Amino acid sequence: MEKESKILDKALEKMLNIFFSKDKTKLYVILIFILGFILRLINLLNAPTTIDASGHALMAYDFIYSDKLATWNQSVGLWYFLTDLFYKIFGINDIGARFAVLLFGSLSIIVMFLFVKEFFGKKAGLVAAFLLAVSPFHITETIPEMDVTTMFFVLLAMLFFVRALKQNKKLPFILAGAFIGAAVLIKIYSALFIPALLLYAVYYGIKHKPEKKPFRKNILIFIAVASIFCLVPLAYNYLLYQDKGFVDYIFTNILGIGKEKSNEYYSWVVPYEHDYMNFFFPGKNSAIPFFILYFKVIGGADILAILLGIIGLLLILLSKKKDYSILLLCSFFTVYLYMGSMIFLMTKHYIFLLILIIPLASLVVEKITEKVKVKHILAILLVAIFIFQMFWLLHYTDGKFFEKSSMNELVSYKESISENALVVWDSRIFRGIGTYVFMDKHYLEANYFSKLMNSQEQISGSYQPTETYFIECASDDCGWGNVKDQPEFNQSTEQIVDFFKANSELVESIEGTGGLSYSYNIYKGTFQLKQGTLAAADSSHIFWVNPVGYDENIAPIFDDYETHNIWEEAIDKIAHFIFYLSVFIAILSIFIVVYIFIKDNSEKD
Repeated sequence: MEKESKILDKALEKMLNIFFSKDKTKLYVILIFILGFILRLINLLNAPTTIDASGHALMAYDFIYSDKLATWNQSVGLWYFLTDLFYKIFGINDIGARFAVLLFGSLSIIVMFLFVKEFFGKKAGLVAAFLLAVSPFHITETIPEMDVTTMFFVLLAMLFFVRALKQNKKLPFILAGAFIGAAVLIKIYSALFIPALLLYAVYYGIKHKPEKKPFRKNILIFIAVASIFCLVPLAYNYLLYQDKGFVDYIFTNILGIGKEKSNEYYSWVVPYEHDYMNFFFPGKNSAIPFFILYFKVIGGADILAILLGIIGLLLILLSKKKDYSILLLCSFFTVYLYMGSMIFLMTKHYIFLLILIIPLASLVVEKITEKVKVKHILAILLVAIFIFQMFWLLHYTDGKFFEKSSMNELVSYKESISENALVVWDSRIFRGIGTYVFMDKHYLEANYFSKLMNSQEQISGSYQPTETYFIECASDDCGWGNVKDQPEFNQSTEQIVDFFKANSELVESIEGTGGLSYSYNIYKGTFQLKQGTLAAADSSHIFWVNPVGYDENIAPIFDDYETHNIWEEAIDKIAHFIFYLSVFIAILSIFIVVYIFIKDNSEKD
């Protein structure tokens, strides 16, 4: 007890030092963190969930109970586990779906400060934290996607790896390996950062000449720790192949294994294709080389970071301090070459590029403060940056950043619907949107409703009054994009709408403002339905090949495997142990970031 009391007293003393120290850098970082958190929270509460993101949020629902190691389309599953954990804390809503991104995206601000400080000092670190906090690109990615969370763990791993090289001690190498391993289990492309870090270690060893024997040993420890986590997707695919003769989508796409058997599951998914020539030169897929094109794409989301980053790149190439430029170069040839050569990859996948560019951008702002001898020049520049970024944020979101989208309004209304109600949604609402909003309810698409009503005699149980909600797409097309080209489909749906209008009460109208924010009308009625009707509606809950919530009462989980011998059982148990270890590390990382930030001594810089 006495020892614990001393630790708490020391921690409290460190915290108080932040507020009363002459050096206010840490206090400013905390304020920047709060600003970044608030901006991301606003996006969480207001911005609609994109089509892809709604699918990922769905796949996280009850992932914990599924006992799965990975999803069929990602090869990994840590983000889904964490998101489901937050579902269980906050509920099946936008907060639960996005809290992992809000939390780790905000903590990335602190890690960015510490990381940039290692290369360019505390002032550049402070600027980098601010640039990340107010980045329109980073803020608007506070949706149920993995990339922001992935890059938190990559950045944390890079921080510990850089510190490990300087200290040449085991613990930071172990932590770097554990955090890059966690990143891999969130998004598998994070493994591309492992060779980038190793190449940087070779450069560091040649330039700084650390003691060879412990240095080599520590590098091997890093490789071993990182590799342990990479075993999970390998084990998952090995056991899946042994049982069913095919592997997940990414392994199928890259290795071509089991295509014949998996074609029924994956044939609808757009394949990954690379054009390495087009990455460097104009080509058939793009008149602009990909490595320039994706800078331009990110510039649409955060033009300031891109422009400052390009200037910063020129500055760092002309300076004597080459360390960060080498790390950037190593990442370019391992991460960006592979990712950037993909044809038509989505903007969200280039969060890693923003993270790598911001340190360069911060260097430019720091240099300006050195050259321009004006009182409070840094504060003036940061205010100017904030004003510009808020203007760009509104521009990037079509002026809707502070408006709550109709999808978020629909999610909020959903929480007032009772557990025993039936929800029928207009088939003109995109299936991903409807399923995301109502995944924890007894729902049914309108095109199944007539069949359900006509089969009441065959459904078990007695008739009973059942609250029934109908969600009308008042915009006529809520996400499909081709309803106007299907007049018969539109007409048949209108007949169902007319039925509910005649037999229900309009209880809510939600106005959309464009984009993914469509308009909805909500009708409520009470119908005499058999007791088994809700279960019959639930039997239609299939999305992206598997049953919603991994409910095997609805349908089999096609990518679940069974073990057939002691060897396979051992692999499965080891893989699950490593996976649960990654969950522990992910949660522990929150406290580690707080600890290293408080412990960090900025005054020595």
